[in-house]
Amino acid sequence: MMQSKVFLLLEPSVMIPSWFSRSIEGLKEAAAKQKKTVQMVDSPEQIDEGAISVILISTNNEWTKDTINKCRCRRIRPILIGGNPIKFGEDISGTVYSGKSSVEELLRYFVSCGRKKVALLGINTRGSNDQSKREAFLSLAKQMRLPITADDIYYYKMADSENPGEAFFDAISQYDGVICSNDYVAAVVLSYAAEHGIRVPEQLFVSGLGDNPLCRYTQPSLTSATRSYRKTGEQAFNIWKQITNDPDIFSVVVTVRCEIKPRASTANAPLPTGDIGIQAERKPPSMPEGTLVEAYAAARSLEYCLSQCDQTDISIIHGMICGTSAEALAEQLFLSAGTVRYRLKKMYESANVSTKAEFVELFKRYIRNDIFFRDYLNDEST
Repeated sequence: MMQSKVFLLLEPSVMIPSWFSRSIEGLKEAAAKQKKTVQMVDSPEQIDEGAISVILISTNNEWTKDTINKCRCRRIRPILIGGNPIKFGEDISGTVYSGKSSVEELLRYFVSCGRKKVALLGINTRGSNDQSKREAFLSLAKQMRLPITADDIYYYKMADSENPGEAFFDAISQYDGVICSNDYVAAVVLSYAAEHGIRVPEQLFVSGLGDNPLCRYTQPSLTSATRSYRKTGEQAFNIWKQITNDPDIFSVVVTVRCEIKPRASTANAPLPTGDIGIQAERKPPSMPEGTLVEAYAAARSLEYCLSQCDQTDISIIHGMICGTSAEALAEQLFLSAGTVRYRLKKMYESANVSTKAEFVELFKRYIRNDIFFRDYLNDEST
C-alpha cells in the first residue's frame, strides 16, 4: 500500500529563501490532491521506519551530501529540490532547471512585444549550459525568421570581468532587446543605459535570468526568468509517488520549465497566451503540448498505469475509449458502479491525470487501440 506521508527535510539556514516556501506550497498542494500529508522532519533519523523516499530542499552542497549519505544508510531515496541531483549520484532523484528553455521563452516574450533585433549577452564560452542557451537562441531565432545571427551573441571574457560584453555596449543602439545570462549582467546593462540616455524599456527591453532579489530594486525593476518553484514542488511529489509506487525505479530526474517575471524593464508587458504573430515553425499536430521532457514523462506515466492494470481494468479502459458510461460498464462487467469508479480513480492517479477526458487523450496519443486491445482482450471484434 502506498505511504500516506511525504517526509520533507529542509536545510537549516539563517535566512530561508522565498523560493523554499513556494516549493513547499506546490508540494503540499500536489500531495493534498492525492490525500497525502507532508511532514517536516529535522533529520533522516526521524523518518518513519519503512519509508522509501524523502524530499530534500537545499542549496548547501555540504549539508545535502551529508544528508544524502545518512539517507543511504537507512535505504531512503532522496529527492532534491534546489540542488542538481546529477551532481550527487545516479541514484539521486530530483528536479532540474533548463536555462535553455528560459532563453527560448524570453525570446518568444520579447517578440510578442514587438522586439525583433535581440542580443544574447554574457554567455560563457566554456560552460556547457551556456552553450545550450546559445544554440537555443540561434535555433529559435531561425525558426521565427528573426534578423538574429551568431554575431548577436556577446561572450563573457575573464580578462574583462568588470564589464562583460564590451562589444555589446559599442553596438547597443542596434538592438531593441537584450537577454542577459544572469541578473547581474542585466543590472550592468540598466546602469549603462541610464548613463548614456538609452530609455528602458521604450528603446530597449532588458531581461536577466535567475530572478534574484536584486531584480525588484533596480531602476527600472528587472524582468527575469527562473524556474517555477510551485511547479518544482509539484514535480517533486510526482517523483515521490513514482518511487514509492515502484521501488524498482532507480531514479527520476525532471526538468522544470521556466517562469518569466515581467517587470518595468519590459514595460510590465503581459506574457503571450497564443500565437505571437511571427512565422514560427509550428509543432506537428501529433506533438503533445509542453516540452519533450513533459511528453516523455506523460508516456512513462501511461506505461506505468497500464503495467498495473489487470484484465478487468483493461476492459474498463476499452469501454471508456468507446465512450461507454461507468454505469453501463458496471452492468457489462458484472461490477458495481462504485467499483468501476474506484478502479478508474486508481488508474487516473497512476497515469498522473485527473479526468476521464485527460486519460482518453493521453491513451489515444500513444496507444494504437486495435493492437492494444487485441493483445490484452483477445477480442476479434476490436
